[in-house]
Amino acid sequence: MRAQLTRSVVVMSLLLGLPASGKAEPVSYGFTFIGEAAGPALDPVPALNDGGTVAFVGQKAGVFGVFVGNGGPVAFLPVLDGAVFISGVSLNNAGGVAVRVVRGGAGGSSSVARSVDGGSLVRLYTAFGGGMGVPSLNSTGTVAFAASTPPFSPSGVFVGSGGPTTTIADGSGPFSGGNFGIAPSLNNLGTVAFSVVFGAPGSGIFTGSGGPVTLIADTGGPFNGFGDPSLNDAGMVAFLASLDTGVSGIFKSTTGGTTPVVDTDGAFSGFSPSLSLNNLGAVAFLADLDAGGSGIFAGPDPVLDRVISTGDALFNSTVVGLSLSREGLNDAGQVAFLAQLADGRTVIVRADPGGVAVVPEPAALLLLGAGVIGLGLPWMAAQRRTRVLHATLRSLYGLMGQTPSRTIA
Repeated sequence: MRAQLTRSVVVMSLLLGLPASGKAEPVSYGFTFIGEAAGPALDPVPALNDGGTVAFVGQKAGVFGVFVGNGGPVAFLPVLDGAVFISGVSLNNAGGVAVRVVRGGAGGSSSVARSVDGGSLVRLYTAFGGGMGVPSLNSTGTVAFAASTPPFSPSGVFVGSGGPTTTIADGSGPFSGGNFGIAPSLNNLGTVAFSVVFGAPGSGIFTGSGGPVTLIADTGGPFNGFGDPSLNDAGMVAFLASLDTGVSGIFKSTTGGTTPVVDTDGAFSGFSPSLSLNNLGAVAFLADLDAGGSGIFAGPDPVLDRVISTGDALFNSTVVGLSLSREGLNDAGQVAFLAQLADGRTVIVRADPGGVAVVPEPAALLLLGAGVIGLGLPWMAAQRRTRVLHATLRSLYGLMGQTPSRTIA
């Protein structure tokens, strides 16, 4: 009987990915160096696709653009027409990229620029006065973005591929006067998830594809504020929210409503609003710990699901700061992130489950050069803070109000 029981435990351990003792062990990660940012205050939080390719913004010879790499040589896709700075890169599985570009001149402007063939980034849409958020790019080359200044008036969330745009939701009708989150999420089926503050007042997370929108969560229930969502191809939505009880947490949509992934009732004291949901339903997030420090986690267990934390050794230095984007987790379980090191370097890294550290020879290191600037976006600034509490979220979105109807035309 003892031999039979031992064999059963071993078989189940193999099936479940556990050691023969039956106890789960932390996932081990190798770390692949993608690039290094040198210069003042650059915060090029990376995006990652399912092939393991990583994209991040920066400068080369004084020109802004997007760097794309997979652990070897890094390609540079320039913005050629007078960018003041760029931010919010999005990357699809074909290697296409989209980014928010800000330009100077009278009144200034912001644009969504896209490259689908590895060439220069070309403007698709421009909002005068600078009222455009960061884009989300899907496999067809379509981009979703929020905009709030002409010609996008009233403000809203839009999708397009360079021609006429489709309005997902705008500040007319039930969202009259609405303040839309800067980072909608577009999946490969053409559905967009977005956050909005509106009403008397209220706020919520919705999805839509050009017709009636669907409510995911709102402040009519236990929630009192939301971060921008992450959407996968199955239509699942993940988002950060604060609760009326004072707790904050990460939640996922389900058929019957929402379910918590992790919250501040456990080992975590706060979460960055930028989180990443993959097509398997896994969520990666940046969080502060009750015990001190912060880290990136690929699940709710602070030990078993830890990817990397402040204080960890990395590339012959020590991690002192971390940032993660909503496109930081892919379907292979790889995680792309930005790490600030104690020796002053800011590095772009891909964590590979079960892998070994890959560091290029010094001649292959990418130095973006001086003259870079901070991106200055609210959601980026929130990631740079190591302590993100529900009070921060309440100050950004925290309006308590009434419940909108479940389906809104």
